[in-house]
Amino acid sequence: MEINQNIYKINGFRLFGLNITDKTNIIDNRMTKVEAYKKRFKRKDASYDDTNPLEGVFDKGNVTLLLPVSPAPSYIDYQNARNRLTDVRTRLLDEIFWFWPKTLEEPLEEFVIKYLNNNDYDSAKKYWESQSKTESTNTTSVHNLAVINHIRALELFEKEDYDAVVYLTDAIKYWSLILSGSNNFKNFVKQRVNSLNDPRLTNEYVDEIFEQLPADLLNINISLIKNLSKSSNISERNLRLINGIINATEESSFDSKLINRTASKILETFEHSIKNLGDSFDGKFNSAYGSTKLDILVEYENNVEPFMKILTQDLFYNNSISNKMRDSVCQKMLSCLNNEELLSNAMTDNKIQKIVEILEFISRFAADEDLKQNAVKLKEMIKDVPSDEERRKQEELKRMYEEAVKQEEQKKLNEKKQTQSCVCLLMALIVFIILIIVIFKPFG
Repeated sequence: MEINQNIYKINGFRLFGLNITDKTNIIDNRMTKVEAYKKRFKRKDASYDDTNPLEGVFDKGNVTLLLPVSPAPSYIDYQNARNRLTDVRTRLLDEIFWFWPKTLEEPLEEFVIKYLNNNDYDSAKKYWESQSKTESTNTTSVHNLAVINHIRALELFEKEDYDAVVYLTDAIKYWSLILSGSNNFKNFVKQRVNSLNDPRLTNEYVDEIFEQLPADLLNINISLIKNLSKSSNISERNLRLINGIINATEESSFDSKLINRTASKILETFEHSIKNLGDSFDGKFNSAYGSTKLDILVEYENNVEPFMKILTQDLFYNNSISNKMRDSVCQKMLSCLNNEELLSNAMTDNKIQKIVEILEFISRFAADEDLKQNAVKLKEMIKDVPSDEERRKQEELKRMYEEAVKQEEQKKLNEKKQTQSCVCLLMALIVFIILIIVIFKPFG
């Protein structure tokens, strides 16, 4: 089956403005209009080729497009859409991924067609939500809610709009209801197939489609994640979108084994991205000198952090592959911190702070307890290491203290000398007085 995130963009019913029950002659009529429009367009624009968008093909015809595709389809897009509709098996896929009326004998309600022609998603949703609560079987309303939410989600993901997550969550919820077995939509599809009386369309083929649909839908989620994680530096917005997709996948009511397989496929995507980041880092780090090594390590930390945040999501938290990836990154960073050249340079306050933050990163994201403890111990050791500035201050204080001690000792020495001088002077004076007395006594 050809089901991917473009399933709605290439849908023949959407491109040609058709009901799912329209006959081949109506499809041929729409293609004839495209052919005629293309010829007129080509005469006006010499630079035209078949890959250019054909704007306004059905503007003058009695054709109402539901949720018109933007940008407009090209002639090649219309050709491919026609080919899809003329292949009965592919056409059935396009029918399943489009809007169904309440019965096969009547089209969609006129007011719903108006909503969809004006891209009024909310009004169409409200109507089908109300119908899903009142219909005895909830057959087509739930299906249409799945389709409209899915279309809107995929459009918003292209714009990296976080509202896409809300629509995707609802889409998965409604698809889950359809595929759970409690909803009668599959039987409705079989009724449609049986009415066509085509040997290529059987009940077994319908069962095959519905059996595969959960995996196809979750594969679309994987494709969205791949697109959002292409960059080596995932933005905060894309990180939120990826987390939203993962949550929608985890919270779906699909089979747990399928969800686990999907989680493994998502991890394969991240493993490839993380490996590329690691290879790029190794090249830069090994060729760098001195303090630039730490700057490159910090850059690697910033680039890999979004992936580490994702890998600690509940869906992956106890997954052995996820844990191995986390530990591999943390071990690489810890080994780099033991680099003699990185640590031999001046230990400034800024450098110590960067190293502490890297060690906190390791203790936060490592799955292995020993790895965490090693990071914590090294962090405490690093925090106790005085920076060069602190050492300079300590040395200056020591010098000032020693100078003060010397001055004090010199002062005491000077005072001692002064005291000794005074004593000597006093003794000399006493001796002098005695001599005077002795000399002048006989004359007394």
